[in-house]
Amino acid sequence: MFDPFVRRRFFRNLSSSSTNGRRLSVTYHIVPQCLFFTDLRLLQPLSRLPTLLSGNSIVITNNSISGFAVDGVLVTEPDLFLSSQMCL
Repeated sequence: MFDPFVRRRFFRNLSSSSTNGRRLSVTYHIVPQCLFFTDLRLLQPLSRLPTLLSGNSIVITNNSISGFAVDGVLVTEPDLFLSSQMCL
């Protein structure tokens, strides 16, 4: 997921210490750049994409069109939602 305004939105809503684990989980799953499926497929296996969780990245584990996977998880619905501010 890409959303340039996500930090402000999520950190405002997840500011208490009881939600710290959720904040870390959310930031791990967000990449701060908009990449369409065609862009992702150009990346070589084992390429790393930095996430909003400082010092962490997700790994392209398979870049084939039928088996594209990130961190070993098959992407079944690429380009589910695209806009100028968010890509899912």
